[in-house]
Amino acid sequence: MNKVVLLLGHGSRDPEGQAQFFRLTDLVQQRMGSVKIQAAFLELCEPLVLQGIRSCIEAGAEKILAIPVFLSDATHVKEDLPVELNEARAQYPHIPILYGRPLGMGQPVREVLLERLWTAIGPEQLQSMALLLVGRGSPDTSTTQELEEVARSLKNKFRCHFMTISFVDRSKPSVPEGLEACRASGAKGILVLPCLLFPGIVLGRI
Repeated sequence: MNKVVLLLGHGSRDPEGQAQFFRLTDLVQQRMGSVKIQAAFLELCEPLVLQGIRSCIEAGAEKILAIPVFLSDATHVKEDLPVELNEARAQYPHIPILYGRPLGMGQPVREVLLERLWTAIGPEQLQSMALLLVGRGSPDTSTTQELEEVARSLKNKFRCHFMTISFVDRSKPSVPEGLEACRASGAKGILVLPCLLFPGIVLGRI
């Protein structure tokens, strides 16, 4: 059976954010060899999910594996994307469309966060600093719990004066509240570490 993997992103109006997602698609294609890799987005840019499904079928897909490239198993992953995929299943009932788990914030992602951290500052400097982890935010409380777990995991990797989390919107604490907590801790400086996959409007807001 000819399988096609469809990578599902949130989507962004930012051209660089879009370009990075397509670069990711190309990198996965290099790793997967003969298995065809396609890209689609939930909103804000094209191809949208149904367009991506159609492209997979036009590429000869007899089975589609839809993989959400999201850090959080929140509303977009639990509700919005399944709605789109169910619509596609209704349009193409002869094509099995399977839905995978999101990328998440497991150990590989945490290692990347550590790499970004050590690119910005050395371990000795960090001891007097406050570290603010910033996530996208969601009404789904699992997003808060996931970032809290990441913070606990990172605390075991180094020493810093203070660490807390914040979110750009739809979750608390907000970025201004997180920054104020860092300031009030008496740290000599604040290092902000965005927990985002791609550049775009959200990163600009931080």
